[in-house]
Amino acid sequence: MEGMPDAAHVMRVINREEANTFGVSFADINNAITANVGSSYINDNLNAGRMQRVILQAEDRSNVDCQ
Repeated sequence: MEGMPDAAHVMRVINREEANTFGVSFADINNAITANVGSSYINDNLNAGRMQRVILQAEDRSNVDCQ
């Protein structure tokens, strides 16, 4: 998009036949990738009388202490 700074691009090629051999569906792969690069709604949880949305989100690697 014009006016937007350049960003990293990642291309993944999914071998659906091999994934199916291991019992992994394309939907499972898509959900895992989505959760790792963005977020994914899980469900709602009752907490102290209030409904709270549960969202799975990957942690930014720059915040992870790698030793």
